[in-house]
Amino acid sequence: MRLIIVAFFSLAVLLAVHENVHAGLIGQTIKAEFIGGVDPGQYQYFTGVVPGSFTFNFLVHSVNYGDLFTVAIGDSTITITDVNPQAFIWEPGDRFVFTDLSGNGIANASFLSSTFPGFNSSNVTYTPNTITLSTPPGALLTDGDSLTIRVQSVPEPASMVLWGSVLTVVAGMLFLRLRRERLADAAIMTNHSVS
Repeated sequence: MRLIIVAFFSLAVLLAVHENVHAGLIGQTIKAEFIGGVDPGQYQYFTGVVPGSFTFNFLVHSVNYGDLFTVAIGDSTITITDVNPQAFIWEPGDRFVFTDLSGNGIANASFLSSTFPGFNSSNVTYTPNTITLSTPPGALLTDGDSLTIRVQSVPEPASMVLWGSVLTVVAGMLFLRLRRERLADAAIMTNHSVS
């Protein structure tokens, strides 16, 4: 029973400390890019520290037609919202690229939700430092359409040490308990054979 209480206590401490040690994307430097597939003049990028938000402009042949997208990057999500009252048609090759410039790495990126026509999990790809959101060509976006992806960063070394420490303590306690039980069983067997 004592082992279970210590294990639960250790797990509670681990989770409390882990929240402070591993803060997702908070504090990381991210480069957000919008790359136009047909019109190279649509290329724009912003670099900032998370949490943050950026606004990409509606560029056609390098002419600015106002705001097109807002991008909000939080601890574990990236949300892109169409803010232009004019309809926007995705061209082949249009894409968003998010790069972790901090060097901590991105462990995973997955589709969460979207009102972007035709956008689904197959449009999300990632490598250890980069997330690419490829757009479905021909899709018509309207004001207010949005998409959200979930992002997980690579755990910091301190988190890994913390997990290993707790597992070592629990394994040591389990070993001692089993050893005590074996010694108690051996003593009982010795007492029965003497009588």
